Amino acid sequence: MFRIFNFTLLLLVCVSATAEPFSHKNAEVGYRDGHWSLNVERPINNNFYITGFGNYSDEVKTKLDQRAKVKILGGGVRNITFIDEATQFYSGLDLVQSNIAVNATSNLKDGSYFYPGVVAGFKVSQVDYFEWDLRASHYFSNNSVEYDYVDTTSFSVTGRYFIDPAMSIGFGYVWLKESDSISLDNLAFSFALYFE
Repeated sequence: MFRIFNFTLLLLVCVSATAEPFSHKNAEVGYRDGHWSLNVERPINNNFYITGFGNYSDEVKTKLDQRAKVKILGGGVRNITFIDEATQFYSGLDLVQSNIAVNATSNLKDGSYFYPGVVAGFKVSQVDYFEWDLRASHYFSNNSVEYDYVDTTSFSVTGRYFIDPAMSIGFGYVWLKESDSISLDNLAFSFALYFE
């Protein structure tokens, strides 16, 4: 049943002296193989935070193995439940708007799609300088173009090592349900700013 596992490497740079595992006050820019992303998190209270994200790719494969450019904007809300001091469970709903621009030689049409998604995961931090993030997501898209994490079912494991309170380095492993083979295209780098 499992068809693919991909590696994701994340580099996070934090600028707040209070940045630490489980922080939800951040903005992160990421890149992997032609895919750019921007993610922002902001707490509402101790139990909820909101998130906004944007994704852009200059070339993704369509379901018919053709090429297209994809722009995605989305946002959502997450509920936080602490299992214990070292383990946090989060879950939530997203709403996504994607805009597809197919190549001129494609027989597909450009399109704009609006759809929901669900996200759930665990963050585990036994020590102040390291955090594991295990995440599953599914987006209810019927797009002719699929954009990996935001148009499919995915599972990921990411580890973040905080070099000091202002900086962390991350690494990860992602499985995309609709993919057929192992690929290093999902190796990624990102930089994050953490706020007080």
